[in-house]
Amino acid sequence: MSESTPPIWIEKRLEDIAEITGGSTPSTDEPRFWGGNIPFVTPTDITKLKGDNYLEKTERTITKEGYEAISSRLIKPGTVLMTSRATIGDCAINSIDVVTNQGFANFSSHGDIDNLWLLYLLRSKKSSFRKLASGSTFLEVARGSLRKVRVPVPPLIEQRGIAEVLGTADEAIMRTDAIILKSEELKRGMMQRLLTRGIRHTEFKQTELGEIPKTWEIRTIEEAYSIYDCDHRTPQYLDNGVPIIRPRDVAPFMYDFNSCSKISKEDYIEFTRRYIPKKEDIVYSRNASYGIAGFMISNEKYCIGQDMVILTSNTNSNKYLFYVLNSNRILHEIKKISTGSTFKRINLAEIKKLKILLPPLDEQEKIMNILWNIDVKKITDVTNKMKIEKMKSGLMQILLSGRVRVRLDEGGLHRIRNS
Repeated sequence: MSESTPPIWIEKRLEDIAEITGGSTPSTDEPRFWGGNIPFVTPTDITKLKGDNYLEKTERTITKEGYEAISSRLIKPGTVLMTSRATIGDCAINSIDVVTNQGFANFSSHGDIDNLWLLYLLRSKKSSFRKLASGSTFLEVARGSLRKVRVPVPPLIEQRGIAEVLGTADEAIMRTDAIILKSEELKRGMMQRLLTRGIRHTEFKQTELGEIPKTWEIRTIEEAYSIYDCDHRTPQYLDNGVPIIRPRDVAPFMYDFNSCSKISKEDYIEFTRRYIPKKEDIVYSRNASYGIAGFMISNEKYCIGQDMVILTSNTNSNKYLFYVLNSNRILHEIKKISTGSTFKRINLAEIKKLKILLPPLDEQEKIMNILWNIDVKKITDVTNKMKIEKMKSGLMQILLSGRVRVRLDEGGLHRIRNS
């Protein structure tokens, strides 16, 4: 054990703190084995939880006949289910009786082991478990290897304290996730209404794109906005220099160029001879990850690479177009006009011909402000979530190693103290 591990903690093998079992799959060629009332867990059921600690339902079920046809036994609630094949180290505790497929190592903890503490411990060992894995088609970590892994084990009361602290962080993450989801749902509903019906209109007209407010017009993107194509050549990429945005770099809100390739000042001058990109322009991808619009909120100098275009206007709102390009109708149109089999792409001519609904400028700005404020709140919530996740990651490192201890005070409150 590490010198920082408290003396009261005992180093044990995983097989000493839990019974580790596997799973099996009934024949998929036998319909009578499937669709029963016994939940059947696959790794997808765990990864879909996105970090939630508890599994309460599964996508597939098997029958009693299917269960009797395999060697696996029914796994009782409270077991830590850990994926051990391909996706290694994702964990959840089952709240119901289940059977797992062969892609699992299932940890049924002994009486002096808290199962939630064990869940966090196993998650903290994810990278170590991957190093134990082997296989040509896909990686798998053998249960025999897992059984021999040594871990520092605190007393049960301290395990529960650690689990409570980390569980509190998880609850904060889940609450933030719920807030983010509500913002996304609100935005989708507002986009659908505002980008087709506008704000407080009472008079409408029939058009080729359906009923729209009487004061709105239908224009092609080319008629309403300026479109600047990329320079069709590949520059020399550098470790330092001016950021060049390629399709893989496009995100809804463009402010961080750390992952972008860089080019020389000389190449930058060549790549911007027709137009110098600026803040609040829209960068738009048209190959591979095609049809993704990013709104530039950085003041930093940049340019675009191959398979990219810039859209901008001095007379219409760029933010309004950003939301239009991300609307369901335009995304559906983009999918229809894309070409290519292996890698989809959109021709520049097709982008220019896309038809959009265009309100008067003052209404564009009102619509944009409503949607923008929703996005600003969402960005704040996502940032808060990232901070909590970072804090939790740090807590896992210091609490599960014993570098910082938890103590149970009167009233059941756990307080963190140095070991």
